Amino acid sequence: VCAQCGNGIQSQFLLRALDQFWHEECLKCSYCCGMLSEMGPKFYFRGDLILCKRDYIRIFGTTGICSFCFKTIPPLEMVMRARQHVYHLDCFACQVCRHRFCVGDKFYLHQNTVLCEDDYGDLMM
Repeated sequence: VCAQCGNGIQSQFLLRALDQFWHEECLKCSYCCGMLSEMGPKFYFRGDLILCKRDYIRIFGTTGICSFCFKTIPPLEMVMRARQHVYHLDCFACQVCRHRFCVGDKFYLHQNTVLCEDDYGDLMM
């Protein structure tokens, strides 16, 4: 029996969540009404809400503060991290020459300052 609609489950596809069974089309995000089976394997349960990851972060996520510009980073914005520091993508750059880093680029964190390889080398000489 489906936890949402109360009808029997005849389909070969059913979902088990929160120790109950659901029709695939009945397990939906309480906020956006998207079918959770189409949104990946994770969902979140809080109070009486069942939420997709995006809406959980939107409702309960915390914002951060960029370690460079000190402005708020919204919960759904992509960020770059260096140890405990978090940056807007546009702010994650060498703080000497302003070269912007991409994922996989080599950088150095020296005394809480992000540096490119060249500027780090100059600093160490």
